[in-house]
Amino acid sequence: MGTESILKSTNYSQKLFLSYGNWKQVNVCRLDNFITEIGHWSGDTGLSVVGAQFDYSEYNTGLFRKYNVVKGDNLKFAVNKRQAEYLVGRYCALKALEKLSKQDMAAYTVLSGKHREPLWPENIVGSISHTSDCALCAVGNANVFYGIGIDLEVILTPLQAQDVALQVHNTHELQQLKAVGISDHVATTILFSAKESLFKGIFSQVGEYFGFEKACLININSKLARLDFKLDSAFILAHDLPSAISCHYQIENGMVLTRCVLYR
Repeated sequence: MGTESILKSTNYSQKLFLSYGNWKQVNVCRLDNFITEIGHWSGDTGLSVVGAQFDYSEYNTGLFRKYNVVKGDNLKFAVNKRQAEYLVGRYCALKALEKLSKQDMAAYTVLSGKHREPLWPENIVGSISHTSDCALCAVGNANVFYGIGIDLEVILTPLQAQDVALQVHNTHELQQLKAVGISDHVATTILFSAKESLFKGIFSQVGEYFGFEKACLININSKLARLDFKLDSAFILAHDLPSAISCHYQIENGMVLTRCVLYR
């Protein structure tokens, strides 16, 4: 959990959502042949959200300089696909930070920690996610938000879902989603994505990797597209965490988008 997604798919192109619950994409523009669409999203009060669509085939290493993004040491041996995803994710992060702080962040670098997590400015929490052609970043002030987690996933095929299901959820969790009409492979994708968002949302508090079994789905509200998770009791005590955390989800155009926004 928190490493390279076991659900990521390649060669899959979809339009980034124009709306996501109360999140709406605004001020959309085209930058060039690489970042073909970028825009701010309005939504939860206090959050700054930026999303982008990009064309991997137009990537070249010179774009890091063009976008004022530092190419970190963690990309030294990365393939071009990984470099392109990282570049757009970090560029969205800079633009989200600019909107939040109302300052030029061109000189700031969103580096990676030892677990490859984004290192945010002091008193800022945030999250980045991407697929092979979409990226999204959300940031907010730490005095308002306990944590923020977002995740984008391409929906698994039934065969892919069977291969990873045991790593993602137990039978009871799966049955809760099936009970509201969600098929097995979509349910597995949603649960993976939601737990990734949850992981990102509390990572700054936990500071280490933890498995899917630490969070168990206890309720789904399909009308609100909300999943309620209970955390392992020993895990809660060890890291001073809330006992329950909710995530919201959206399914659209062959993708799942989840968010875990934790207010103080």
